[in-house]
Amino acid sequence: MLKAQILSKEEQNLLKDEQLLGKIQQQIEMLAEASNDAYNRAETMAKNGKGKLGGMGDSSMGVFQIIAQNSSEDYSWGGSYNTTSKLKTATITVKSRYQLK
Repeated sequence: MLKAQILSKEEQNLLKDEQLLGKIQQQIEMLAEASNDAYNRAETMAKNGKGKLGGMGDSSMGVFQIIAQNSSEDYSWGGSYNTTSKLKTATITVKSRYQLK
């Protein structure tokens, strides 16, 4: 037998806040992974060019693209957010500039 759980307005708002914090945490983790990937790529290019990677000059992030998994959806300049598919792929682009030694 299923029981319907009735949440107070305060509980509903708390649940929404927790869901929002979870989404923000996922975005922070994606940015960390993208930044680490940018560093590794820059380091590889510097080594292959017989140089050494210096400090980061600047870095910026693009928009989040959330599309259906294995789809041919186009990315949008302002970001994409697929609301119909349950399985999604999320991407973020990070642009970083490093100094060379």
